[in-house]
Amino acid sequence: MQLTARIRAPLQHLHVERISKIKKSHEVAMPTDVELQTLHDTGKLRIDASDSAELDEFHAFIREDMPAYTFGQTTAASMPKFNGCGGMLVGTDNEGNKIWACVVEKLYAHLFCDVPHRAWVIFVKVVDKRNTGGNLELQGVSAVDNIASWDANIIGGNSRERYNFVYDFLVAETSFSYDI
Repeated sequence: MQLTARIRAPLQHLHVERISKIKKSHEVAMPTDVELQTLHDTGKLRIDASDSAELDEFHAFIREDMPAYTFGQTTAASMPKFNGCGGMLVGTDNEGNKIWACVVEKLYAHLFCDVPHRAWVIFVKVVDKRNTGGNLELQGVSAVDNIASWDANIIGGNSRERYNFVYDFLVAETSFSYDI
């Protein structure tokens, strides 16, 4: 099971659509600046370090060495970093924790959407508290302003433009992985 699929989702705000129905950012209403400051709370997911399968999936989530599938002109020029779970590195918070963005799959070739024809993008912070006796955690990010430092490869002059770049990249990658 995909780690991100186990993060608590506000299901009353979501529905599921086939990937082929998902639109690009210029074809669908995208979140406003205000909406980007009030992202749906996805809570925390603690990783059981004693469960080797769960730990392997966590390591795939934080790995940055996956090659890009699509080679769209803008995406290829920016060379974003992404992981083994279909997410891309978007930046870090004030404590240096990496923040990843991803779309959440429900079924084969189906994604959760927050409005018609728009994939639901979640931002997840990776926190490793094992050095202080804690756990590995994936924590939902509640606002794009919590991204203190955007990755240099994320194109855009403001939060909305960066969000749209991330959205388009994730939709393209997911569509390509299903050859849609």
